[in-house]
Amino acid sequence: GGTEQRFRLLGALMEVNSRHLSGEARRAGAEISLQRALEDEAGAASATQPAGEAATLPAAEHGRRVAALRRALETVEGELRALACERERLAGELAALDAAGDGR
Repeated sequence: GGTEQRFRLLGALMEVNSRHLSGEARRAGAEISLQRALEDEAGAASATQPAGEAATLPAAEHGRRVAALRRALETVEGELRALACERERLAGELAALDAAGDGR
């Protein structure tokens, strides 16, 4: 019935909210990691290094690290957008149920 449907929707909303909070924490961690990597990159660019392959290889590795951190951040942000859409959908279903009087 309506009460069971309401409890199901509320439970699903709680799960989405919990996953959203975890995602926000992951996004914050990814942002901090990326910021540190970019600061390291800026520091390395301003430091004087001897020319040659030994200086180029760490820069290439650092570039790959920054790219991987950017991809990780984009992934988390995509997951958060999907969770926001799911939350909207569930909230809409709950509002429709309440409007119909079946959820009270």
